[in-house]
Amino acid sequence: MPGIVELPTLEDLKVQEVKVSSSVLKAAAHHYGVQCDKPNKEFMLCRWEEKDPRRCLEEGKLVNKCALDFFR
Repeated sequence: MPGIVELPTLEDLKVQEVKVSSSVLKAAAHHYGVQCDKPNKEFMLCRWEEKDPRRCLEEGKLVNKCALDFFR
């Protein structure tokens, strides 16, 4: 039926939080950008092509996973 918007469930949206301060993020930005370049670009490309962030949840989870792995 047109006009009905399907929202993702809370389980679809749940990811572990990257718990670092803004100063750590700023200091590590260049190195993070190099290590997590591909997942970030894939996510941004998906957002640009799809024009609907709900369709890019998996790519977003990969970005989050890369950030978590980087800061461990």
